[in-house]
Amino acid sequence: MLDHNPDQSGALTILALDTSTDMLACAVARVDGPAPDADVTVLAAGDHLCRRHANEQLVNTALDCLGQAGLAMSDVDAVLVGRGPGSFTGVRICIATAKGLACGLQRPLYGASTLDAVAWRAWVAGTRGLVAVVDDAMRGEVYPGVYRLDQEGAHRTFEAERVVKADAAVQELAARADASELTLTGDGLKKYRDRFEAAGLTRILDESLWHPTAEGLARAWAASGSRGAGDPALVLPIYTRLSDAEENERKRLGLKAPASVEVTGVDDALADRHLQLRPMSVNDLDAVSKIESVAYAGAPTRPGRASSSTRSSSSQAAAGGSPTTSGGSSASPAATWPAMTSRWTTSRSARTAAARAWPRASSRASATTRTSSTRPRRRSRWTRRTGPRGPHTPPLASRRWGAAAPTTARARRPGHEGRPPAQGRRGAHARPRGAVGVHQAVAHRRGPA
Repeated sequence: MLDHNPDQSGALTILALDTSTDMLACAVARVDGPAPDADVTVLAAGDHLCRRHANEQLVNTALDCLGQAGLAMSDVDAVLVGRGPGSFTGVRICIATAKGLACGLQRPLYGASTLDAVAWRAWVAGTRGLVAVVDDAMRGEVYPGVYRLDQEGAHRTFEAERVVKADAAVQELAARADASELTLTGDGLKKYRDRFEAAGLTRILDESLWHPTAEGLARAWAASGSRGAGDPALVLPIYTRLSDAEENERKRLGLKAPASVEVTGVDDALADRHLQLRPMSVNDLDAVSKIESVAYAGAPTRPGRASSSTRSSSSQAAAGGSPTTSGGSSASPAATWPAMTSRWTTSRSARTAAARAWPRASSRASATTRTSSTRPRRRSRWTRRTGPRGPHTPPLASRRWGAAAPTTARARRPGHEGRPPAQGRRGAHARPRGAVGVHQAVAHRRGPA
């Protein structure tokens, strides 16, 4: 999309994908000429039934199609994706994969309706006249759409995709004045064929033509003439209704389904309760500024802006020098580190430079610097073997001399009173420290008896 130049004649090599139904539609096609008279040539196709496994097979199928066409992924001029309607999960899988490919290849991404792809498949098979596409929408519903097929292609007779109950679709189509001329197709007939036939709608295409194909998707897009910038962020799914979770939330809150749901599948009344993804524009800058003002209210610094003392200390540390006090004398790391960490900063480079200013080893620091407040001293062997002792822990008797095991002030550190030895660093299920091998530790400190 940025550095790729397609054929100067206007021909495009596209990778078409659709997983809105049980059919995994994938093909590499050549689209030549302006819309709506563009010529579509399929170079390789890998359409096959793939129920609930599209996420596993989609990318491999695309690579196989490219291999059959003798092309590489870098030879693709544009990516085309089926936007639905169909299975919510299938639509999301395909659009997410197509967006990843388009962004990775820096190619434009375009979308086309899955219902249009089904109608164009019937056109490729030689069907002419009125065709009613009835795709399965689950929940006892279908996605209906009536097309008029002539020698030039498949033409819509409706404005936007919608979802209705299966019985309502049967009544609606049977009530048409031209109902006798309708030819039915679509995977919704797998469940509701008997209902349509009972209503007198008996002209039905062969079951092999009920699903969309990548060629049909490519022809639908080529005939639509929707060749814009191909921004992947603008290619959104066609849902036509709320998801199950959103529908349950709407019912729980007692809200009515607004008219926007029938077209976009998005409920504006639930916008503050559900996360929705849409392209951000310049119109959102004021809202983003208000959000940042509230989120960082009371913070010492704003995002991406560190405090002046932190910036000066960080720059000196990054330059290899040591931070200095206001008088110019070099400050000790123990005195500088709390001052640098006392201020909040969002600059990762500043935090990294500040951390490097603190020496990892304090062997060169003075004795007064190495105190318990700056760096804890290493525990002795006896403390590591027996653990800290508190007022509720009896002295450990030495089995060799019968005397109480020695204790040190270092073992009785604040915060460890009353904690049993078994709850030490080795875990609650470890054996009590000192239960075995106490005399070895004492012998190590006092020498042989």
